Amino acid sequence: MRKSGGQKLLFASLCLCLIITVAACSSGDNSAKESDSAISSESKASNAEGTAQASAPSNADADSKYDPPVEITAVRGINGNYKFNEGESYDNNVWTQAYEQELGIKLKYKWYVDNTQYEQKIGLDIASNDLPDLFSVNSKDFNNLAENGMIADLTEAYNQYASPLLRSVLESDLKSFEALHYNGKLMAIGQPGNLGEQVNVIWIRKDWLDNVGLSAPKTMDDVLQIADAFTTKDPDRNGKNDTFGLALTNQLFGGGFADLAGFAYGYHAYPNIWIKDGSGKIVYGNVQPEMKTVLEKLQNMYKQGLIDPEFGVKDGGKLAEMTTAGKIGMEYGAFWNPGWPLGDSKKADPKAEWMPYTIVSVDGNPAVGAATVGISGFIVANNKFSNPEALIKLANFTLEKGYGKSAETEFSKFMMSEDGKQLFDLAFMTMAPTSKNIDIMHKVSEAVAKKDGAGLRGEEKSTFESAMRWLEHKDPANWVHYNVFGSGDQSAMALIEGYSKNNQIKVNEFYGSPTPTMVDKQATLAKLESEVFTKIIMGGSLNEFDDFVNQWHKLGGDEMTNEVNELSQRN
Repeated sequence: MRKSGGQKLLFASLCLCLIITVAACSSGDNSAKESDSAISSESKASNAEGTAQASAPSNADADSKYDPPVEITAVRGINGNYKFNEGESYDNNVWTQAYEQELGIKLKYKWYVDNTQYEQKIGLDIASNDLPDLFSVNSKDFNNLAENGMIADLTEAYNQYASPLLRSVLESDLKSFEALHYNGKLMAIGQPGNLGEQVNVIWIRKDWLDNVGLSAPKTMDDVLQIADAFTTKDPDRNGKNDTFGLALTNQLFGGGFADLAGFAYGYHAYPNIWIKDGSGKIVYGNVQPEMKTVLEKLQNMYKQGLIDPEFGVKDGGKLAEMTTAGKIGMEYGAFWNPGWPLGDSKKADPKAEWMPYTIVSVDGNPAVGAATVGISGFIVANNKFSNPEALIKLANFTLEKGYGKSAETEFSKFMMSEDGKQLFDLAFMTMAPTSKNIDIMHKVSEAVAKKDGAGLRGEEKSTFESAMRWLEHKDPANWVHYNVFGSGDQSAMALIEGYSKNNQIKVNEFYGSPTPTMVDKQATLAKLESEVFTKIIMGGSLNEFDDFVNQWHKLGGDEMTNEVNELSQRN
């Protein structure tokens, strides 16, 4: 069943070279093929395999250059905080110059807006049918565009022009590859996700652990003990009662920073995804009994003062400010958190020794994290565009410069320049092998241990050099790459790899376009859930959870559940 828990893949929003995004990262929600159907996580593998086999290599012209050059229009979301070099812009940079010089493609942006505004802007263009040649959309818009014949069939172009490297990336996960299809035709290019990278780790200030005499957590009871000590035992040794034990925002679950999903996994609860119950029926994780236990634990922590009493009105930005100010010492978050906001904490206080730890369980059964199979953004071609194969060539080019033979040359600068600017931010699209972060971790950790980066290339080389600058000069700006990639078994990516190796990932049983009832009711139910859960944490009766569950079922939950299970059986 092609599935959706309404979660956006988290490789999207932050300016770290460790995160893989599509040009409009705001469109990075989960994949879908058909507007009225879905495929189960156990099914359609054979169909996907057939699709992959149908794309027999025939890429003799994959590297050919347009002569004369072709002018191609596009739109994109941008990182509004990017600092350009003199004379540089989104219209004129190392990528746009190379597109023209090597591919014969003159890329012209009709517009670009901040990533947070992209979906609204492209939605207006779709409504008015005023579309560029190439653009990125979310799964819902992808389905609608394909259904209405507004985007080009890329099947023939893919068969003829896709490089072996592009094929290896797109077809590395057949369910994700199938998500790029509509009625058996390839209609988009997109970045498949790495499931392990969606699972939280626990970020803890090791210097605070040492100050309060505690060790790394092995159970949820240890997590609660650490939270108590970080609140009551003056972990920063400033003589003031001014710290909190666990980071929490008004979003509760999701977002990648101070994300309580990892906390919930410790009690075998699975927020924001669909799971199978003991009978094999697919049910929504947020309304299962385990979630009540999670809320009870958080309520107790709130009563004890281990959680900021104002969390209900603080978003991730406000909590990041508290973290930077040294008021927080433990949070559940994504592997990229050293890039934001923990790196700012390190800059503000060089003694802040943030370390990642694997999620832990309340009992003898290992904690299992949740992830959703999907695509980060759907890049499509206008059906009126006369050169749809240009999208395939741009995808080939992107991968080649980052991970092909060209990565061994001067084109390593395409991923990160010497001054630390992430030049992939300037590319129309960014793509990478799904294993690339783990591959970098292995090579960089080994090179750091030997203090020898010979043979490294592209991101591997720049990441190694950054990690070594941290070790040799203790520059906080370079601590990020050491912590995430270069610190051996304790690096964040090593923990992420461990989740896959140890079967600690539960795959969402629903991904893709929302069902009809989800479209009509899910936003209302999510708002109700947020209000009730926040109220319970802040001292409301736990019985309100049971009332909420009853309301959820009556106000659309039963219909959504039936739709999800019917689609699973149908496919």
